[in-house]
Amino acid sequence: MASPAEIAAGFAYTLRGEGLVVPSTAVAKFHEALGVVGIDSKGFVYWAGRTTLITKPESFDTYDRCFDRFWLAKSKMVEAKTSLPSTMLIITDDLEDSPETKDDSEYQEISFDQVLALRYSEKEVLRDQDFSKMNPEELTMAMRMIQLFRWSPPLRSSFRRVTNPKGNKVDLRRTIRKSLSSGGEATALEMMGTTQKRRKVVFLCDVSGSMEQYSRPLLHLAHSAVLGAQRVEVFTIATRLTRITRQLQSKDPERALKDASEKVLDFSGGTRLGELIKSFNDNFAIRGMARRAIVVISSDGWDRGDPEVMSAEMQRLHRVAHKVIWINPLKSMPGYAPLARGMAAALPYVDSFLEGHSVAALEALVKEISK
Repeated sequence: MASPAEIAAGFAYTLRGEGLVVPSTAVAKFHEALGVVGIDSKGFVYWAGRTTLITKPESFDTYDRCFDRFWLAKSKMVEAKTSLPSTMLIITDDLEDSPETKDDSEYQEISFDQVLALRYSEKEVLRDQDFSKMNPEELTMAMRMIQLFRWSPPLRSSFRRVTNPKGNKVDLRRTIRKSLSSGGEATALEMMGTTQKRRKVVFLCDVSGSMEQYSRPLLHLAHSAVLGAQRVEVFTIATRLTRITRQLQSKDPERALKDASEKVLDFSGGTRLGELIKSFNDNFAIRGMARRAIVVISSDGWDRGDPEVMSAEMQRLHRVAHKVIWINPLKSMPGYAPLARGMAAALPYVDSFLEGHSVAALEALVKEISK
């Protein structure tokens, strides 16, 4: 039986044979996706490959043709190992550090096992790479990885009570109404209990100039949350507070971010964190939006305003929220300390202080929200 690694490499070999450009980083993500969705469902495998291996819409037809030939040739997809070559001739920059390589155009014949080891080297995986160091192709691939996140905010008890035979409170109205059918004698007590619903998640995304290299991935994350969770609100903060939840409801990420960018007028501007968190508290949070909710603030903490305002407003927000999470892309840098005035003022009222510089860091944020 072929392993997911062998299947991923073999399918990539088939796509390259049709002239498609399939980076080794894409093969690594396809292998990782197969580990999650398995190889028993054709639909899951199809979309796992299309979202990780294909970057251009004009390649979809070729991908479909290769998929049919590679995956449907056998009655069982696990038998696709027969399509794998025993050896490959490859040209790759990954061997340029080897003393045996003389020039970039040299063909090298290596075994299939060596190809697997080469394709899945740690340096090729994008999960831990800083967004600011990615080229456009890598950044596009990282955005697709973010769109695959699974959201599951924790449950909380609702104040609303519904009919429940195992509830802990008597429903007098229903009990009396039911007793009318037996001459006013209550033959059984009608009970009611509380329901459970997902906690609301609120994003405050800093889109100021100092966050320019990270604002797009963070907005992709917020878009993923809007589609993947039931109760999500998204705001941008820079020189003004802008609510963009409705703009992010489109299933097409590019369309959603385009609509949001048209609504947000202060991209790459200055930062007035304290004043904008006060505006959020006054107009939304204290009125109910942030009550018992998980509030996620993504910012590097640079603030032109008074740090005392920031401290006071973060304290107000912390009182009403279930949890306040702050993600700061600068936290991953060696020797980082939260010395920025805004960051230092906010930190005492933050429940979780996380990194936000890579796909892996944002995945850790999703897990933190789910706790």
